[in-house]
Amino acid sequence: MKKKGNNLPKMNIMEVAKSLMLPDSVKLELNVAGTVLINSFVYTIGFQSIGKPSSKGFALSVAGEGVKNGLELEWAEVHYFKNGKEKTLKKRFETSKNKSNEKVFMLRMSEIALPSGNANSTFGEQNKQKVFMEQTLTQFTIKFSGIYTNKQDSELLVTVYPYENIIEGASSKWIDCTCDESYFERKFKG
Repeated sequence: MKKKGNNLPKMNIMEVAKSLMLPDSVKLELNVAGTVLINSFVYTIGFQSIGKPSSKGFALSVAGEGVKNGLELEWAEVHYFKNGKEKTLKKRFETSKNKSNEKVFMLRMSEIALPSGNANSTFGEQNKQKVFMEQTLTQFTIKFSGIYTNKQDSELLVTVYPYENIIEGASSKWIDCTCDESYFERKFKG
C-alpha cells in the first residue's frame, strides 16, 4: 500500500509564529492619556498603531458634556515618526456635529500614514534596541490646550480612530474637564 503524502507547504516554526502575530486590521490604542483637561494647561495623549498599516490616516475627536458646557479648542501639535525622523505638525481643530446634533471637536490627520503595529513580530529577536525603535516608530503624541471657564467640572470623551477602520479600530477614554487649577488637590484631599 502506497502512503499518501500531504500537499501542504512546508513552513518552519518561526514562519508559523510570525504569521500568527501579524495584525489583521487597522487599529489604534491609547496608551497615555491624562485624567483631566485643565483650563489653559497643555493636555497630552499618546497612542500607537497596533494593527496593519494604512495610508488613509487617523482622527482625534473630543466630545461630551465639557464641549456642551463651553470648552473651546483651537490648535494641536501632532508628534510622530516618518522615515525614522521625528516630525511635528501643528493643526487647527475643526468643529462638527455628532448624530445627536452636539458639537464635537475634530483633528483630522489624513496626511499622516499609520505604520504597521506589528513591532512585536520580531519573534526570537535578540536585539532589544531594534525592537524598541520599531515600537517607537508606531507611536504618536498629540498636545493641545483648551479654554474652559465653566465653574462646573464636566466629562469629555477623547477618541482616536483610523479612517480605514473607524468603529473597530478606535480607542477612547473618558476624562474630566475643569477650570480649577487646584483640581488634583481637591480630588485627592479626601
